[in-house]
Amino acid sequence: MSESLNILPELIEASREGVDFYAEAADAVSDTELSKLFRRMSQAKSTLVEELSHEVKPGATGKTRSAAKRAVSPSDWVANINTTYTTLRTGLKAIKQDQVTQIEQAESDLLGRIQRIRHDRDHSYVVRVLAMQYEAKARAVHEGLRARKRRLATG
Repeated sequence: MSESLNILPELIEASREGVDFYAEAADAVSDTELSKLFRRMSQAKSTLVEELSHEVKPGATGKTRSAAKRAVSPSDWVANINTTYTTLRTGLKAIKQDQVTQIEQAESDLLGRIQRIRHDRDHSYVVRVLAMQYEAKARAVHEGLRARKRRLATG
């Protein structure tokens, strides 16, 4: 059984948190470019959550009893992403380069997990296509974040 089968519920949970964070961030930041990027990321995560939720059925992930226990409390990477979102919620109005870097790092980690799902043939074709679609949207936003971070560094 593939390890990535067990991360789908965690990916959905982390993405749900991301929907809320990016929606709040889009409203909070005064930087219009970042606001647009955050809205796009919130929408991409919302679509991912909605569509993956239809594909992940209770008990269909092949979890062992210990994996089911872990699902109750978030894994370390979900907890880290949630901590990043919580930390960044304060001070979004005048967002700085280091905050954009933290967002970029959290999204890179999540994107790595998406890639594993996309390449794992143990997942259904639909799940892999959904991962690929999200990956394309997230990469575009990620490039926008990287470009904005560079401009923040020079400005």
